[in-house]
Amino acid sequence: MTTIHVQQTPHLFGTLQAPGSKSYTHRAIIAAALSRGWSELRYPLICDDTWVTLEACQDLGARFKKEKNSIWIQGSQLIAPNEPIDC
Repeated sequence: MTTIHVQQTPHLFGTLQAPGSKSYTHRAIIAAALSRGWSELRYPLICDDTWVTLEACQDLGARFKKEKNSIWIQGSQLIAPNEPIDC
């Protein structure tokens, strides 16, 4: 068994990247798709559900591009397509 001792320190500093949230990622994608210009979503949670949301927004007229730790979304006046959207 390993024992770890933590001592009190007057200063604590550092950086932590919290895991992405699927619900926040969905909301941010939709908000960006409804906005004018380009929006950058940093460290989104990428999973099947969020890809479907991106593709649904693309079907409505938004554009997106994936970079290393970001998704860039160009909003537009969303237009209802003639075909059903996979949600």
